Amino acid sequence: MEKEDKIAFSVLSLITGAIIVGLLLLVKFIGTTLFGFFTESSIAGLGFKDSFVYAIILSTLLITVFAIFAGDGVLGELPTVVISFFLFTIFFTFAIAWIF
Repeated sequence: MEKEDKIAFSVLSLITGAIIVGLLLLVKFIGTTLFGFFTESSIAGLGFKDSFVYAIILSTLLITVFAIFAGDGVLGELPTVVISFFLFTIFFTFAIAWIF
């Protein structure tokens, strides 16, 4: 990939990400003001400690499924598997805490 292509891809990725975030905020704004969605409930929800436990379980299951379907190719890529496990754990922790 040439340098110009990488720059163009980066710019397009940033624009696409900004558009997606803007649309999500627009949906939340319209849902809150017009339709009364997304109101605060009296349920406390999950904190980061609880969601971290669920994220570890979910990440372990997902990495195991990836390893089973990858076969012998994943054995030489142990650093990639470990890094992806931690990234999945971080992502799922914040996602579960945010959603629930």
